Amino acid sequence: MQDDAGNDLKERLEAMLSSGTPNERAIAAYLLENIARLPFETSATIAQAIRVSEVSVGRFARALGYRNLKEMKEALKSDVDLAAFAGVGDSPWLQGSALRAHFNAGQGVGGAALERELRAVMRNHQLATTPEFAACVQRLATARQVLVAGFQTERGLAAYLAHNLSYLRPAVRVLSLESGHFADLFLDDPQGTALVVIETRRYSRLAVELVAKAQAEGIPVTVITDPYCGWAPELATEVLRVDTDFSHFWDATGQIAGLINLMVIKVFEQLGPEVEQRMTRIAENYRSFVGHQR
Repeated sequence: MQDDAGNDLKERLEAMLSSGTPNERAIAAYLLENIARLPFETSATIAQAIRVSEVSVGRFARALGYRNLKEMKEALKSDVDLAAFAGVGDSPWLQGSALRAHFNAGQGVGGAALERELRAVMRNHQLATTPEFAACVQRLATARQVLVAGFQTERGLAAYLAHNLSYLRPAVRVLSLESGHFADLFLDDPQGTALVVIETRRYSRLAVELVAKAQAEGIPVTVITDPYCGWAPELATEVLRVDTDFSHFWDATGQIAGLINLMVIKVFEQLGPEVEQRMTRIAENYRSFVGHQR
């Protein structure tokens, strides 16, 4: 491979995010998020992480122009490539040689989980500097109404985002799932609505159909999801990916709450000094009706 093979692979993976099949987009997203681990991966481990077949992984490597996964891994043989892909500056956790030493030291599941969570925090802060994040924040600050949807275990995260945003601006609520017709999204004020959908694997069919319908109706949609989601890029206005795999027995969504905090902070900054009057009134009403424990 040429000296710039690592950068070339990165470009191919990023291109696959928009042009590939759902399985190819999921594999590309996983590799971009976990590129420092690629030298230690096999077709079996990648397939298990993304829940696709090993054949799909081999086919993906060939679709990128490599003969097989081994040749693709050769594109990342230098520590410089690993650091560039990691995208977290001089982080000691993701330098190639340090990563190898960490694995060789046998830190166990606990050490790997800590490393991944620290990386997730840094990546959230990086994500908050992207144009996609800025576009989402602008919409959440200016749309006439904001609806937030979450399915399965993500319903609590949807409520968390909606509740925090409601301190800053009016007309924010969790999308009602009970009726099944979603009139508050598609009928009440579709032209002035911003929709945020929070969804991680295994993905609800309702989430996919809701995002597709909203986009067809001209409603902008931000999808907050995990690194493996293959369907969102072709349907959503923005896709914000958050690390969820921390070597636990199932995926953890705590870092999505971290991204929500950054989002609320940026909306606060976008709204400016006027928001303080609303927050003061809310605090006064709470103190009057409920009060705080001293």
